[in-house]
Amino acid sequence: MVYPYVENPPKTHPTSRYPKVRQGVNLRDMRLRTKLVISIVCLVVLLTALVMVVVEYRERTAIEEQVRKRGMTIARNLAALSANALLTYNFVTLEQHVGRLAREDDVVYVIILDREGRVAAHSDRSDLQGQRLTDALNARAWQAQEPLIQVGADPHAPGQEGNLLDVAIPVFPVGESDKWGTVRIGISLRGMQREIHRTRLVIWGLGIGMACLGGLAAFFLARRITSPLEKLRAGTLAVAGGDLSHRLEVTSRDEIGELAATFNQMTSDLQAERTALQRANLELDEQLRAVSKLERYNDRILTSMTNGLVTLNLEGRIIKWNDMAARITGYSVGEVEGKLCQELFATNQAFVKVLLEGLHSRRVVWDRSMVFLRTDGREVPLEINTSLLEDDTGQVSGVLGVFRDLSLVRELEQRLRRADRLAAVGRMAAMVAHEIKNPLVALKTFVEMVPRRAHDPAFIARFQDIVPKEVDRVNNIMEDLLELSRPPRLSPRPLHVSEIIERCVALYEEEALERGVTIVQELASDTPRIRADPEYLLRALGNLTINAIQAMASGGVVTIRAGNGVPWQSTLDGTTGYADPTGPADPTQPFVFITVADTGTGMTPDQLDSLFTPFFTTKEKGTGLGLSLTHKIIEEHHGYLHVESQFGVGSTFTILLPAWLEN
Repeated sequence: MVYPYVENPPKTHPTSRYPKVRQGVNLRDMRLRTKLVISIVCLVVLLTALVMVVVEYRERTAIEEQVRKRGMTIARNLAALSANALLTYNFVTLEQHVGRLAREDDVVYVIILDREGRVAAHSDRSDLQGQRLTDALNARAWQAQEPLIQVGADPHAPGQEGNLLDVAIPVFPVGESDKWGTVRIGISLRGMQREIHRTRLVIWGLGIGMACLGGLAAFFLARRITSPLEKLRAGTLAVAGGDLSHRLEVTSRDEIGELAATFNQMTSDLQAERTALQRANLELDEQLRAVSKLERYNDRILTSMTNGLVTLNLEGRIIKWNDMAARITGYSVGEVEGKLCQELFATNQAFVKVLLEGLHSRRVVWDRSMVFLRTDGREVPLEINTSLLEDDTGQVSGVLGVFRDLSLVRELEQRLRRADRLAAVGRMAAMVAHEIKNPLVALKTFVEMVPRRAHDPAFIARFQDIVPKEVDRVNNIMEDLLELSRPPRLSPRPLHVSEIIERCVALYEEEALERGVTIVQELASDTPRIRADPEYLLRALGNLTINAIQAMASGGVVTIRAGNGVPWQSTLDGTTGYADPTGPADPTQPFVFITVADTGTGMTPDQLDSLFTPFFTTKEKGTGLGLSLTHKIIEEHHGYLHVESQFGVGSTFTILLPAWLEN
C-alpha cells in the first residue's frame, strides 16, 4: 500500500375499582420516570460514543503523522550525509552511517541503493552489497523521483502485513538533476500500534465513566420531575375512590403547582356538587334550589375571577362577559353580551383575531404581548389564551377566552429596569473615582513639594509641564462624562454620508500616514441621504476611525464603506460579534450604513462584552469614553451600532442610520 508523502496531514392508593398499571416492556406501558431515564441515558451514550470516535480518530491520525514525519526526517538526514559518499563510491562511510542509524529502537532496516539500483549498504545483510533487490517495495522506491512512503511487512515478523513503514528518499547531488541513489529506511509500526491501543483503552474507559455518570444524573433528574406527578396520580386515585376531601399540597407556582391548585379546586367543586345532588334526591323543590344555588355559585366565581372571561358561539357572538373583563376593557356587560365581536371590537383586531383563530383552528391559542385599546383611549397590555367549548354531544359549540391585565407586570419590569440603571450609575461613579484619583494624586504630590522646592528651576519646569496636563486630563474626563450624561443638542439636516466621510478622512489622513496606515474609501453612488447633525456624526465616525488607526501598530489598511441595507457579518468570516440589542425591527424602513474596517489585532469575546462600558479601553492611553459617546450619538439619531471582530484578524464597526425620505 503506497502513500504519497504529505508534509502535514410512588406509592399508589389501593382500590379495587381501578386496576393497577400493567407492567411490560412496551414503551407505552413504561412509567414516565423510566422513559425520561432511558431517553437521557441514550442521548448521553450517543454523544459520548460520538466524542470517543472523533477523539480516537484524531489521536490515531496524530500518532501516524508523527511516525511518518520521524521517518522522513531520519531518511532526509541520512540522504544528506550519504550524498558525497555515493558520488565517491565510499561504501565504508555508507556502512558506518547505516550501522549507526540501525541501532535506533524503531528502525528495522536501513538500505542505500546506488544510481543503478544496487545495494550500496545494508544494515542487516552486508552480503547483498552490489546486488539488486527484487521485491515490489524496492522497485517502487528505486524508481521514485520524490520522497515516497510505503506500508509493508516487517521482515523480522513475516506474515503481518502493514506493520512497517518504508520511507524512500532519492539522493540528488547539489546542482545536478540526475539521481545518484536512494535511501530506504524501514520504521516499525508496532510501537505506534501499541500507543494507539493504549489511547483507545483510555478513551473507552473515560467514555464508559461519562455514560455511567450521565445515567446516574438522569435517574436523579427524572425522579425530581416525576415525584410531583406521582403525588398527583395518588390524589386522583383517591378522588376516584370517593375521597373528595383529599387535597394536594401546593409547593410551587409553576405548571405543576397550578395543576395541584386546579385539582384541589376540582375536588372542592365535586364535593359541593355531590352534596347538592344528594339533597336533590329528597324532593324536586330541593333539586331546583340546588340547581339555582349552583348557578349563583358559578356567577360568583365569574364575578370574583381576577381574570377577564369571554365566550363566543360559532357565529362569533359574545355569550358571556364577566365583571373583571368589563373592568379591564371598559366595555360593560350589558353593551357586550349578544354582540358580534368583529363589530364591537373593530379597533382591537388583534384581540378579535385570537378569539376567532381559537374558534376556527380548533386549537389552543396563546398571546402574551397583546395591547387592548379601552373605551377611554388608554392602552392596556393583555395576556390571553383560548380553549374550545363543547356541548353534551362533544361537538364544538364555541370558544372560551381568558385574559388578564399585565399593567402591574409591566410596572414591575419598569421598576426593575430603573434599579438596573441605578446600579449602572453606581458602577460608573466607582469608575470615575478611579480615573480621577491618579491625576489628583500627582497634583497633590506636586503641591506638597512646592514649599520645599519652590526655588528649584528643574522642579518648577516639571511642575509647569505635568500639573497643567493632569488638570486638563481631569477636565477632559469630566467633559466627556457631561457629554455622555446629557442629551446632545442635535441640529439635523438632510445630507449625504459621503460629505462626512470625506471630512473625516481629511482630518485623520496625516496621522494615518505617520503610522503607516492607508485609508481606503468604497462609497456606493446610489446611497440615499440621511437626516443627521453633521458635527455630531463626524465626531462619532472620527472616534471609530482613530480607533481603527491606533489598533494597527505596524501599519495596515482602514476601509470605510457606505451603501444601502443592513450588512451584518459581511466583512469577516468566522467572527465573534456584538450587535445593538435594539436592532432594526421594521423590515420596511430603508437604512444607510457606514462601516469602518481595520486589519489590526481584533478583540476577544470578553473585550466585546465590555466594549461600550464607560472607561473600558484596550489602549495604553485613553479614557475609555469614546465608544460610549459614539454609541449615544448614534442612538440619538435613531440608528444602531454593530461590531464584528475576529481576534488576530481585525474589527468592523457598522453605523446604521435611517434613510431620509422626502415625502
